Amino acid sequence: MGLALRWTRAGETIILGSREAQRAEQAADAIQRRIGGRAYISGMENSAACAAADILMLTVPFEGQAALLKKLKPAITPGSILIDATVPLAASIGDGPHAPLASGKARPPNRPQSLCQKK
Repeated sequence: MGLALRWTRAGETIILGSREAQRAEQAADAIQRRIGGRAYISGMENSAACAAADILMLTVPFEGQAALLKKLKPAITPGSILIDATVPLAASIGDGPHAPLASGKARPPNRPQSLCQKK
């Protein structure tokens, strides 16, 4: 929620996405209360949030990234910008909890794009 809080505070219009719309709405309400009346923030289920936005920020654990992007692919509108904030840590494949993945095990830099590109 840190990015959403800061961007909302800066005056950006933010749509939070979650697997459950109610959780996204609750998070948006919490930010709204913290910032006050000048906040433009709402919460939606992930697919609805993707369909409603033209800039998408992916902030999920590495191990869930592929499945989520495949599910959301139909909702991502052509021309949308996807910003991937995922940091693949070795813990996601059973190694040390704080080490980045070794280059041979890391995801290709264009993995998110390839997973949600429409054919």
